[in-house]
Amino acid sequence: MQRVVFAKFQEEFFGEAGLKSFADFYDYPGGTRIGENERRNVYKLTFGEGPDAKVLYIKRFKKPHLKDVLSARHNFGRLTSQAEVEWGNANLLLQNGIDTYKPACMGERTICGFESKSFIITEQLKSTCLLDFVITKWHTLERARQDRIVIAMAQLARRAHQVNISLQDLYIWHIFIDEDSLEDDCRMSVIDLHRMLRNIENPNKKIMDMAALYWSLSSDYFDDGHKDLLVATYTDEGWAGGKEEILEKIRKREKVLDSRRILRNHYEKAKTGLA
Repeated sequence: MQRVVFAKFQEEFFGEAGLKSFADFYDYPGGTRIGENERRNVYKLTFGEGPDAKVLYIKRFKKPHLKDVLSARHNFGRLTSQAEVEWGNANLLLQNGIDTYKPACMGERTICGFESKSFIITEQLKSTCLLDFVITKWHTLERARQDRIVIAMAQLARRAHQVNISLQDLYIWHIFIDEDSLEDDCRMSVIDLHRMLRNIENPNKKIMDMAALYWSLSSDYFDDGHKDLLVATYTDEGWAGGKEEILEKIRKREKVLDSRRILRNHYEKAKTGLA
């Protein structure tokens, strides 16, 4: 069985580009490869030219891990393709006022309910990866502006947790910043939603999200004052647990993440443009 689902007003656009069926999308030969492994790939698609060009991203999945199948079933209450996971998670965030990439189209091919292949297409974010922004501009910013960005990160996590959404991959390289908003409310978006969890009331799950974000703030750019501000903002207004208790738990989790030794790799790749 296969199906294709379109966001509002998108079906006509794709139809004009000759993209209608599952095979049209999944086997589409165009685009620029962004990343690829044995189970998924991401391509940048550009339709049209000049200032009116429309830029989209397609992520294709195949042969999902059993752990991903089980996680999706637990999270959604039924067998769900990896594309539908991201489709549903993105729409849930947007419905709760948390910005992310806007889904344009998704499709899936299943056998007896189990995913064989799937894809999701999302619109391009009009913002900058926060890791890239920090590496190129952080040391040129006044302290007050740096603090505003740190506060916005904490508020992003808090908004998600208030509606019981857990962002398990809440690292700085999965946050995007709208540079045009730096003088105002410092708008941020979050990406990479395939491990996002919903209906999470366990405070320890939420603290693990904060620990991931805390850990991903390299000391080359973020000092103790920045990190203290992150936790203080998150725990403001009587957030359950209190700052010191939560900070202790975050630091314990930080040690676990440190043992994986991947933080430096992310920053080095971003510096060389290979991230």
